[in-house]
Amino acid sequence: MTVKVLDSSAEFITLNSHQANLLYSAMLGDSDPRISSCVECRSAVVATEPLSSVLDELSVMQVEETEIIQELIELVENAPTVHLYLWEENDCAHVLWRDPLASEWSSVTGEKRLHR
Repeated sequence: MTVKVLDSSAEFITLNSHQANLLYSAMLGDSDPRISSCVECRSAVVATEPLSSVLDELSVMQVEETEIIQELIELVENAPTVHLYLWEENDCAHVLWRDPLASEWSSVTGEKRLHR
């Protein structure tokens, strides 16, 4: 499944399944940059500063994915706001995602299946 990483101006990078899995694995634990997320899929709002730290660590550990990691680092550095948005392309209706940032995520991604 692909994942789009978007900023608030709709600039995005699409990750294939392998790249998305690497990113999500790197975000586990204390350095998790997700500040709001769907509980049924991997779509989320992330804070740029902690995501930048995750990407820096990932760039050292995953040399085979250097190009995509560098693209993500540039997206983070050029983001017009302090949030980025992860959009896992799936059939999820995000029924249990009810915090205020869910609406922000929906507005940026254009996803209309968000249950309100």
